[in-house]
Amino acid sequence: MLRHALAAVTANPSAASRTRAASSSVGDIAPPRARATPLSRAAAFLQGGRVKVRTNALPAPAPRGRSDAPVTRALFGKKPASSPASTNVSVPITELTETCRRAIKTYGYDDVETQILLDVMMYAQLRGNNQGIIKVTTKGIARDPAWAPIAIEHETQLSACLNGNKNAGMVVIHKAMDMAIEKAKTHGFGICGTNNTSTSTGALGYYAQKIAEEGLIAMVFAVSPEFVAPNGAIQPIFGTNPIGVGIPTAGKPVVLDMATSAYSFFGLLEARTAGKKIPHGVAIDSTGKITEDPNAAIDGGAIVGFDGGYKSSNLALMVELLAGPLVGAAVTDKMAAKNWGNLVVAIDPKLLGQGEFERRAKMVTDRVKAAKRQPDVDEILLPGERGDGVAARARASGVIDVESNLWAGLQELASQWQGGVMPPVYGASVAGGAAAAARGGKKSKSRDEWSMATKLVHPAAHVHDPFDSTNPPLYQTATFGQPSATENGPYDYTRSGNPTRDLLEKEMAALEGADRAFAFSSGMSALMCVTRLVKTGERIVTGDDIYGGTSRLLAQGVPKG
Repeated sequence: MLRHALAAVTANPSAASRTRAASSSVGDIAPPRARATPLSRAAAFLQGGRVKVRTNALPAPAPRGRSDAPVTRALFGKKPASSPASTNVSVPITELTETCRRAIKTYGYDDVETQILLDVMMYAQLRGNNQGIIKVTTKGIARDPAWAPIAIEHETQLSACLNGNKNAGMVVIHKAMDMAIEKAKTHGFGICGTNNTSTSTGALGYYAQKIAEEGLIAMVFAVSPEFVAPNGAIQPIFGTNPIGVGIPTAGKPVVLDMATSAYSFFGLLEARTAGKKIPHGVAIDSTGKITEDPNAAIDGGAIVGFDGGYKSSNLALMVELLAGPLVGAAVTDKMAAKNWGNLVVAIDPKLLGQGEFERRAKMVTDRVKAAKRQPDVDEILLPGERGDGVAARARASGVIDVESNLWAGLQELASQWQGGVMPPVYGASVAGGAAAAARGGKKSKSRDEWSMATKLVHPAAHVHDPFDSTNPPLYQTATFGQPSATENGPYDYTRSGNPTRDLLEKEMAALEGADRAFAFSSGMSALMCVTRLVKTGERIVTGDDIYGGTSRLLAQGVPKG
């Protein structure tokens, strides 16, 4: 989502000459003298009024007329599109995750906030979505010094409006998501708006999927600063204004996550960082001409709607209204106001008496998947399936390709974090090990060398924990959240059924790469499982504090070999 503004201003604003063209696609057309725009004011605001000179700007053609044209300056980023295109590097997902965690910590977030930011951005990164870690290195999640605790401005049984108080956008909308889910589960419907945030809320599909996984219909809207021009305009008015929709089905949820713009602002930043062009037709320069240079789009240009016409423009307007004035967010000069809005809606399908909604919804999606295909089409994909496939392949391989400049910037930022004790980086690359050695650090142990306890405290994959049943590094035997002091949820306080044990089993299965793991509440349960499920040649994993009698029985029944 668009959360940072880039623009160009002249080094000598009072000069009567015209700025040099910043894009090779413009040819020898010199844009008019720089003027104050929402983008330039936003960029100056982000940089504290300091102009950073881009010394490696594109060589400009000889300007027409006067020869005293001031050089265009960039207020954000160091890698214009003329830089040599970088290559991708393969990074272990675990290493990327922990490096990103450390980098996030440099902004001053606590552990809970860091985990939310990390989860949202890694969700996007694994899916090939440009709402990922680019936000970390471009200050897209920079913490506002004036932040304060989130405040509830208005609340009813069905609704709430949250004042984000300059907190991270992802943290604020995550709370709104949780509140909407709770209200929808209790009353059938929940709607929560947020205002007063000025950092990215990330991929809306993350929140839509979380809501849909609870059996609820999700609709999520977000407004950001002025980077997208309405149909027929040059001046940016809209944000990228994305929409997230999640539909629960008898199979996997169907999750739509789309911007109303043709490109994301952080996509422009990625292209600038990598020294690459942007796709043709997604942006215009300051004269309204289509450009493939991210600098020209950033420095006084604009992104266009996804269809380049009135349909995307009208849809962006609807999002602007729903996640702007409806939630108390800014409606003019949004970047300077630092007050961006979001809207989260959760609906229980049973509200309309549809007890079989999920089964019937799957019938619809099955029909779509089975529709007769065109000759060159191998598979008809539902919303979200492409990204699901990309993420699944990445997890299966254990590595992910990251643009080299982006990876280097993330490592550099992560190296600045000095506080606390973080999980060791495992699966580190040769380059990463060399850098650690150069700093005099000890070589990290590989994951295979960790004890089971360490693996459980720092699992490679995290599972959903809606009951707050864990507090790593301590796994509590029967302490978890209930709907109220007088009401039990699906679990009670017994040894035979509690979410702590279920979550422990899921974590163990995830770190072992297994389909199922078992955590036993008694020695006899363990023996029964062993005798019924474990086959010759298979392994048994136990803790080192297993009850003595059970340990002896296991040793006799399943000899070590």
